[in-house]
Amino acid sequence: MLNLWRKIQRQFLTYSRSDRNAVLILAAILLLLIFANRILPAFRTERSHDFSKLEGIIEDWEKKQALENAKPELELFNFDPNVITRDQIEILDLPYFVKQNILSYRESGGKFTSTCDLRKIYGMNDSIFNAIKDYIQIERTQAESSPVKTKVELEMTGTPFDPNKVSADSLLKYGFTEFQSSNLIKYRDNGGVFTLPQDLLKIYGIDSVFYVRIEDYIRIESPNKEVKEIVRIELNGADTSDLMKLPGIGPAYASRIIRYRELLGGYYTVEQLLEVYGFPQEVYDRVSNQVFTDTVKLNKLRINFLEYPELIRHPYLNKEQVTELLNHRDASGAYKKLEDIKFLESFDSENFKRIRPYITCR
Repeated sequence: MLNLWRKIQRQFLTYSRSDRNAVLILAAILLLLIFANRILPAFRTERSHDFSKLEGIIEDWEKKQALENAKPELELFNFDPNVITRDQIEILDLPYFVKQNILSYRESGGKFTSTCDLRKIYGMNDSIFNAIKDYIQIERTQAESSPVKTKVELEMTGTPFDPNKVSADSLLKYGFTEFQSSNLIKYRDNGGVFTLPQDLLKIYGIDSVFYVRIEDYIRIESPNKEVKEIVRIELNGADTSDLMKLPGIGPAYASRIIRYRELLGGYYTVEQLLEVYGFPQEVYDRVSNQVFTDTVKLNKLRINFLEYPELIRHPYLNKEQVTELLNHRDASGAYKKLEDIKFLESFDSENFKRIRPYITCR
C-alpha cells in the first residue's frame, strides 16, 4: 500500500506545476460535491400543497358556466301575455323576435284585452298565432272583466251614436276603452268613413264580442246627397289631392305614397301600397279596386351607366347587391340582358323578380 502511494506521488510530481494545481482543484470540487450531496438532504423540508380549495373554485366556475351556456328547452304552456315574466317567456316556444315584441309592446303601455290582440304584435303571422292561441289565458280583474257596459247601462247614456260624428269622450260613456276610442278617432282623422255598422270591426281593439254589445246603439246617418261615382286613380301620375279622394287616405298617407313612389321609380303593381310605411291592410282593402298603375311611367335604372350612389338609393337593392352588380360590370363588361343578373350570388329569383321592372340594360 505504501509502495502504491509512493508510485502515485512520483507520477504526480512528473506533471507540470499548472497541471498539478488543476488536479488539486478538480479533486477539491469533487469533494465539495460529495459533501454537499450528503449534507443538503438534511436541510430539505417537505412541503405539502393543498389544492382542494382551488379545485373547489374551479368546479364552481365550471358549474356556473354550464348553467349560463345551457339553453332552456322551449315549450308551449298556458300564459298570460300581460303578466308573463321575461324568464318565463324565454322558454316559451315562440320566435325570439316575437317574444321581444310582446315585451316591448307591454313596456310601452300596451295591454292585451283579448286573445286576438296578439295579432297586433309585429311578426305574429297566422301560423304562429294558431299554434299558441289555445295557450293564451288573459286574466281579468273584477273591474276589467266587464269593461263593456250592458245594454241597460247603455240606454242610460242617452241616444244611440254615429261613429262618424261621436267624440272620444262620448265613446268612453258607451263602454269603449281609451285604446278603442283612440283608434276609432285616428281612423276618422285619416279619412276613414263608416258606411255600415260592421265597419267598426276594422278598428284595432274592437272584436266581435264587443261589437255585439254595442251593435243596437250604432246609428249611421245617410248623407243627404247622391252617392258619388267610384273614382279610379292612376298611382304613378296622382298627386296628394288625387289620392285624398280615396276612402281612408288622408294627407299623411298621401304624402307617404308619393315619397315611396319617388324612391321606387313608380309602382308597377297596386300591391306595393302595402310596402308604404304604416299603410294598414284595411285601408288597402278599401282602395285596391279604385287604383291602378301605368308601368310606362316607371323610371328605370340604367345599370350599365349608373354608379353606386344612384343604385343604392333604390329600396329593392342593398349594399351587397349593388357592389356585386358593379364588380361584375367592371370585370365582364356591360350587361347584354337582364337575365345575367339572376346568376349573381347576391340575387335569388325573388330579388330579381322585384327589381326587374326597375332596371334596363339600355
